[in-house]
Amino acid sequence: MDIILQAFLDDLELAGNIHQLRDVLAAVAVGLGLGSYAYMALASSPSKRPRLISSYDIRWTDHYLTNRYEQRDPVILRSLRDPKPFEWGPDTVSSGASIWIRNFFHEAASFGIHAGLTIPMVRWQGGRAALTFTADCRSEVLAAIRHCAGELRMIAYSFHKQVRNLFHPSYVIEGVSLSLRQVQCLEWLARGKTIEET
Repeated sequence: MDIILQAFLDDLELAGNIHQLRDVLAAVAVGLGLGSYAYMALASSPSKRPRLISSYDIRWTDHYLTNRYEQRDPVILRSLRDPKPFEWGPDTVSSGASIWIRNFFHEAASFGIHAGLTIPMVRWQGGRAALTFTADCRSEVLAAIRHCAGELRMIAYSFHKQVRNLFHPSYVIEGVSLSLRQVQCLEWLARGKTIEET
């Protein structure tokens, strides 16, 4: 576990774009025995498109975003209400759930999304974000929660912080916004490091 986490933190610090972020999170999910993941950041205004970084089937994510499912997705809606991590799956849907919710989980399952653990996070442009790890069945999700619940939360919060740093940098130098990684690169160059070393 320590090796997986250290590799994740090292690789995350070096991730400078969305593709690298996607790869870093995919590697740690596989390392922990989980199938896929989805990180979604919602702005405070529903008219703004969410930011999605995911290893889900592209056909599902395209369908999801095109149909604006983030506005009705029961997992996302719960993450907006409840700040605590929660697990979900077909057997967590109440018998009184709407047909749309039952159909939503059935549709997601047809793309390999059967059960998951969602970790809600706050502070995304005034909105919220959540990271979901998924598995083929709820028992695999429960096993991951039993063995590494704290680590999964740390992974989620670290990933969220890196996304915020990259896409909404907090460093402004002479009117130019820079990410933490860009500031680090400039510092290394100022210390005389070569491009290769940087």
